[in-house]
Amino acid sequence: MIGILIVAHGSLADSLVECATHVLGQQPRGLATLDFIGHADPDERQKALKARLNELAALNDKEGEGILVLTDVYG
Repeated sequence: MIGILIVAHGSLADSLVECATHVLGQQPRGLATLDFIGHADPDERQKALKARLNELAALNDKEGEGILVLTDVYG
């Protein structure tokens, strides 16, 4: 199974997962979020992103199909 990480500003990532969970009845396995609120330190953001990717990689290690990162950043 491919892991999915949603990275977004404000609480958008968590809100998207709440909507998906509502529709599906449970949160899909291998789905994680990372919300950036306010003006957090870039180094702290990078650490948080790496930690979340490592968590998903550990979950998906047995399947080995990778991680899809979705973000609200243009470009």
